[in-house]
Amino acid sequence: MSIWRSEGWKLNGPKGAGLLLVVWLGLSAAQGIQSLPAQPLSKPRPEQVRPPVENRKEENSKPPRSVASEEDVLVAIIDTGVDINHPDLAPYIWQNPGEVGFDAKGRDKRTNGIDDDGNGYIDDVHGFDFTTNRGPSKDLNGHGTHIAGIIAERLKAADIRNVKLMVLTYYRDGIDGQAALGNSIECVRYAIQMGAKIINYSGGGLYPNPRERQVFLEAERQGILVVAAAGNEASNSEKSPFYPANYGFSNIISVTAVDGTSLGILPSSNFGKRSVHVAAIGKDIRSTMPGGGYGTMTGTSQATAIVTGQAVRAYLAAKQGENGPSPEMVMEMVMASSSPQRGLAGKTQEGTVLSDHDLDWIRPQAKMAKAQTKKSSIGEALLRALSDEEDRGLAVKSGLAPR
Repeated sequence: MSIWRSEGWKLNGPKGAGLLLVVWLGLSAAQGIQSLPAQPLSKPRPEQVRPPVENRKEENSKPPRSVASEEDVLVAIIDTGVDINHPDLAPYIWQNPGEVGFDAKGRDKRTNGIDDDGNGYIDDVHGFDFTTNRGPSKDLNGHGTHIAGIIAERLKAADIRNVKLMVLTYYRDGIDGQAALGNSIECVRYAIQMGAKIINYSGGGLYPNPRERQVFLEAERQGILVVAAAGNEASNSEKSPFYPANYGFSNIISVTAVDGTSLGILPSSNFGKRSVHVAAIGKDIRSTMPGGGYGTMTGTSQATAIVTGQAVRAYLAAKQGENGPSPEMVMEMVMASSSPQRGLAGKTQEGTVLSDHDLDWIRPQAKMAKAQTKKSSIGEALLRALSDEEDRGLAVKSGLAPR
């Protein structure tokens, strides 16, 4: 069963040339992008998509290891890629120290086609593109670049310079749903292995998957916070769970979107008194786009990125030396920085929307039991009923139309 939705991007070049890209996303499966882009986006640069590499690496993940400097905190963006050369993003893009410099033959490690650091990934200088099995390539969609820009803007506003963005690509036009799900699982494995502290996951789907659940369980064991979109299905997540936001682990914070004016839940956004933690503004959010441009998008994806930015601030505020705070502590601080809104009562756990309060005055409260994500009994029942062969395929059609 597939649920279809049309999402339109208006694309404008610097001289006003316009294109409308229409993407149909089958969100029965797992990894649907949770944005509804609407306003002009600057200067798209369509590139030829490289075909996926068939001989995927084995699923066994390597032991977690951090390659960040002592000063850096890694935030993994699992999405459609990121324009790493965008002037607003370049200062925040992570570099894998094992994949920079020159090899013994004088070749640039970033592009020599060799796994220089022996971590199982080729040329993963800024992360990895699991649609091509190479280091990050162009963001042909724009969604990931938009998400990265929202996070980077909040880092810039708070004058945070010791946070880096890890670029992990799971989706691009033309790949099927099984591949999208497999890629997203590999993205999480990579983030765990390479020492990410926070994962921004602005996607998801209506059905759980045992393999996906297992990798997020491992992220919980490793103390990695996952900020996940509640979904754009306009439904109650208690009745129709959305994954991975509703896996019920203590390290996952589920985010819905509100209108910046009324602070009411967007008509397209999922909600849930037990299943959704917090709301953030997600309508007409302006951010970066590929090719050095800017544009607006709407959805729980954008709200999720805003919460990720706040989570980074909380993480740094609570960090003591080399010891980072637990995901539960960061979640508690994020929740403490949100404000009650009458219209959100019964829509999120505490009926609150994230504000821009400074976190300096916030101290983690001794309410860890409250900070634990409440498990969805519906979701757990579905998990028990599913097998590894459960198909959450993402069907995609794209086309061009005049503006």
